[in-house]
Amino acid sequence: MIGYDIRNPLQAITGELFLMKQEIDTLPDSPRKVNVQESLRTLQEQTDYISKIISELQDFARPLKPELGNVDLHAFILQLIITVQVPGNIKLSRNAKAIPQVKADSAF
Repeated sequence: MIGYDIRNPLQAITGELFLMKQEIDTLPDSPRKVNVQESLRTLQEQTDYISKIISELQDFARPLKPELGNVDLHAFILQLIITVQVPGNIKLSRNAKAIPQVKADSAF
């Protein structure tokens, strides 16, 4: 419930930021305009971040309902390796033989 109570005024702030950006964009170019646009971008980034936190809290509060299915762990691990950004100073290797399929929810 707290998430919804925070999200409502946050949506109003987001709407006002949108209108302010549109208004500022119509002004002639100047250093002051650039400063205001940068401030509006920062405010938008922070409101987006707050919204993300609210979504994560709401997800955390929801009861989990896993949908079990056959998951090929070998393919799943390979996909995971592809999507993860590994720093250049870390060497990543894999050594997987026959990994059986398991019943799991791959999203979890």
